[in-house]
Amino acid sequence: HDSQSGDYILCLKARQLGFKVFSDPDMAFAHTGEKTWHGHFGNHLRVQQGIFTPQFITAVEMLRIGEVGAGVFESLSKSYDIGTHVYSLRADALHELWQLARQAKAPVLEMGSGLSTLVLGLALEGTGQQVHSLEDHLDSWRKTARLLEHFGVKNVQLHYLPMEPCGPTDDDLRYAEAELPESFGLALI
Repeated sequence: HDSQSGDYILCLKARQLGFKVFSDPDMAFAHTGEKTWHGHFGNHLRVQQGIFTPQFITAVEMLRIGEVGAGVFESLSKSYDIGTHVYSLRADALHELWQLARQAKAPVLEMGSGLSTLVLGLALEGTGQQVHSLEDHLDSWRKTARLLEHFGVKNVQLHYLPMEPCGPTDDDLRYAEAELPESFGLALI
């Protein structure tokens, strides 16, 4: 029990004595020891279950109907992956990306996938244009595929392309070959 928290041990002992232990899923917490850890139990459960927050769902719906105020992108950014996805674009960058994509007269190319892929796909809905997103991490590819499927975004071609060597050192890598359009109206790299 030396490596388990005192709260956890207390709950185990209480259960052994016949008590029921309840937890508030909207509880935010911090634990301070050698490091300080911050968390939110409900958001942790949402991530585990693949459930989106109500704020995220509302923001996606707002984008879909063309309500694109800065607050929408702030909601997307703060509630995507419950704020733990360190590679997501900030709200202002997502807003700018949306505006640029709406003007694209040719397909859009994206290196990597995630929240920006959803924003690009939603921005191009009904325009006849497609997003080609290149992803080299299988877990990220799967997560983005689930995100797009959940929200019914059909105009994104999500390409899983592992990196392959292309030079004399281990750092010389490139995406595997893929069939892509010859030109693009916008590229996010």
